[in-house]
Parts: sequence; structure tokens; C-alpha cells
Amino acid sequence: MFAPAQPPPNCEGYTTIESATSAIQATPRDATSYTCRAQAYAAANNPAETGDAFAHYLRGLSHSRLGHRDEAIRDLQRALQLTKDTELQTKIRGELTQLGA
Repeated sequence: MFAPAQPPPNCEGYTTIESATSAIQATPRDATSYTCRAQAYAAANNPAETGDAFAHYLRGLSHSRLGHRDEAIRDLQRALQLTKDTELQTKIRGELTQLGA
């Protein structure tokens, strides 16, 4: 299992897709809620397939934290393809390097 770049967020109380979505709606600027929802999708094996680079990035981080290396690499590479944000590209490349990709 690979160590996460940051400690995982406390997702207590946001373990379902619905509860995390409600948290996002209540506080849309809270990144923890997005990460918790990505983890809930990964845990449910029902990921949201979107063209949103940041959603793929968060799901990739969640997979990494769960020890799902191949899934993490796939999502992070997809996020890298989708984003034009240079700051996000740098973060994604760092995560991919940590995963040995």
C-alpha cells in the first residue's frame, strides 16, 4: 500500500454518496466533502464518470489512499488529460510519481 501525500480527511458522517453530496451542497468550498464523496464512490464501486478533471483527481487520490494503485493511476492520468490548470497538473504529476507511474 502506498502512503498518501496528505493524511486522509475525516469522513465520519459522510460515508455515503448521498451524505457527502449533501455536505457539498451545504458547503461547496469544503474540499473534504468532495474527497469523502469520491471515497464513497470508490467504496461503492460506482464511480461518477464525468469529464471533470478535478473529480478524476479526487477519485484518484481516494483510490491511492485505499491502496488501489492501478485505479488511482488510471484516474490521475485521465485527470491529467482533461485539465488545463497548470497547478493541478503539477499536483497530479506528483501523485503519479509517488505511485511509481
